[in-house]
Amino acid sequence: DESSDVHGDLATIGCICAQMHVLIEKEALLALDPDGQSSALMETVNQGLERLYSQLQRECMVLHPHLQLNESMQETGMLQLFPIVAERLQLQGDPPGKDQVTFKEYLTHISQLHQCLSM
Repeated sequence: DESSDVHGDLATIGCICAQMHVLIEKEALLALDPDGQSSALMETVNQGLERLYSQLQRECMVLHPHLQLNESMQETGMLQLFPIVAERLQLQGDPPGKDQVTFKEYLTHISQLHQCLSM
């Protein structure tokens, strides 16, 4: 039963959004390739996105039962952290403010920190 896997916490929602972010970027790359648009990999990516979207809806419903998905994502700050997910899901969000970073900026920063620590 999938409902038993629902946690309704911010970390789980963030993990789902991070996975969606990666799949959306892969989807965009496949869409540029004429052979990629109809490939088995594209089908797998689309199925993964559909599964994650369903999970995201369930998690947000548990965390904020009184809010719509876009309101819950706004409340948690996920629209600002994952603008590519917000755009793909056609959710309206405010652009990241000067004190907020996107997931891509976060990953770049963590990667640079890792390189410094590896020296």
